[in-house]
Amino acid sequence: MKKFILKYQHGIFAVVGAVVVLWQMLLPGYVLLLDWIAGPSNVFSYYTLSDIMHAPSTGFIYFLQMFLSAWFVQKIFLFGLFFVLFYFPLKFHPKEIFDAIAQDKPTIISVKYFTSVFFACNPFVYERFLAGQWRVIIGYAFMFPMVYYLFKFWNNRSWHAMVGAFATLFFVGIWSVHFLVIGGIMFLIYVSILFVANLKNKGVLWDVSKKLLFGILVFMAFSSYWIVPYMLQNDKTVEYFDASHQKAFATAIDPKVGALGNVITLRGFWGESHAWADQFVMPGDNTVVFYMSFFVIITLSIIGIRILWRDVKNRGFAVFLGVFFMLSVIFSAGISVNFLWKINEWLFENVSFWSGFRDTQKWSGISAMIYVLLASVGVNLLVHSCKNRLAQKIVLGVCLLLPISLVSNMPFGFSGQIHSVQYPEQWHKVNVILKKDDECKMIFLPWHQYYSVKFNSGMLIANPAKKFFDCIVVTGHNTELGGIASIAGDVKHYHEMESFVMSNNPQDEFIEKGIAMLRQNNVRYIVWTNDLEGHDLYRYPFLHSSQLEEIYNGDGIVMYKIK
Repeated sequence: MKKFILKYQHGIFAVVGAVVVLWQMLLPGYVLLLDWIAGPSNVFSYYTLSDIMHAPSTGFIYFLQMFLSAWFVQKIFLFGLFFVLFYFPLKFHPKEIFDAIAQDKPTIISVKYFTSVFFACNPFVYERFLAGQWRVIIGYAFMFPMVYYLFKFWNNRSWHAMVGAFATLFFVGIWSVHFLVIGGIMFLIYVSILFVANLKNKGVLWDVSKKLLFGILVFMAFSSYWIVPYMLQNDKTVEYFDASHQKAFATAIDPKVGALGNVITLRGFWGESHAWADQFVMPGDNTVVFYMSFFVIITLSIIGIRILWRDVKNRGFAVFLGVFFMLSVIFSAGISVNFLWKINEWLFENVSFWSGFRDTQKWSGISAMIYVLLASVGVNLLVHSCKNRLAQKIVLGVCLLLPISLVSNMPFGFSGQIHSVQYPEQWHKVNVILKKDDECKMIFLPWHQYYSVKFNSGMLIANPAKKFFDCIVVTGHNTELGGIASIAGDVKHYHEMESFVMSNNPQDEFIEKGIAMLRQNNVRYIVWTNDLEGHDLYRYPFLHSSQLEEIYNGDGIVMYKIK
């Protein structure tokens, strides 16, 4: 047993870590979060570039759902998400950095576990998970092996390291378009610093160039399934966001430390500024403990980068980490910091792909990863400075508590804040009726992209109808943030339908014309739920029309058929 544990200690630790974090979320049922809605219905979309890029991963999910329950497939991804967060820092640990510190002493393997815990448990992961942005977290997770391969290539310029870096970047693109861009920019900065560091060595420059060119060509070949649509670049494929999106999704400003302080402490997700955040205990709510712990983290990171700078072999990589950390802070701040907003405004207006970053705080994932690497170097120095084994264990134990103190509500299912749920029985009964119609198309009410769903403990989440009903479902696409207009998606005449549904016009003539328009667009059913009854902005007076026939009325859900 002891040999087994020693052999598979990294995997065992990652399994335990994932279970401790998820806890009751692993029970049967769906975990429904702001942007992560799972359900039994499969909707495979090729509407946007991100849909096309994510097609391999989305297809894999749908393939699994052919054989397994949808909620069980989600459990696989929930568990896998936190497994890789804990496992990657253990598997892809840049050992050479720590050997430089240890010198003639053996490397303290246990320091890896600080790296693992901090990478998986920090404010960036905490907030992004509560928001259900699982693709963002996967992209963030794969940045660790990418940096590992870049570090390896810095030291040995091997084909294995270059291929590993590009393979990781390709895999990132399958899951997260945003972190593909971030990883690409990371690659560009890395190569620039590598070339500058070797300007006088033509042999090294040639060796790097040929391996880099080979990696780029192979990456482009494997990525051609989305590069070709991007090169065609039509409005139906590429998503662009305007200034209204930039303002609506701006980095949150903390009243105590401002937006910059928020970003430096790995917070600032735009949702912090809205009612959504009031549903949860957020990082920083325990102000004293949070800021004291982060001060120690920053101190350890400063120690770490000084150590790397002093090591001639790793100095260039220290420059890379330092430069990329500063850029990640600047980009993450977005337009919320007075003396930085001009930079981000210019990028948003002049760099074509930058407009895809309507939520710039995603860049804090890079800040988090660099904190993890540098703070681990600092912890390793502290551990090695201890005179005996007991002191080493005490210091390491205290350091392991640092990331936990930043997100003390993260273990045990985020302290019970998130639970697994099942869709109501009445929804299943409605779906049985819809399944009988081969040409089923329906309007789902309430007409909101996000709303508080009663069967999910009243949590604010994305409209779950499309993920549940076996029917073409037309729902509201208005985020109701600032002046952002609805994004029509792949439904023809969407804006006509939206104008009718949102009008609140009770006049019979208007309602007759509106229902006629729905008929022309092959809408056969309207389904209404009482989640926002008495609080909805829209009254839906057309539901009382004689042109609708009520065919099902259950607890909290009513189904109408258009005559």
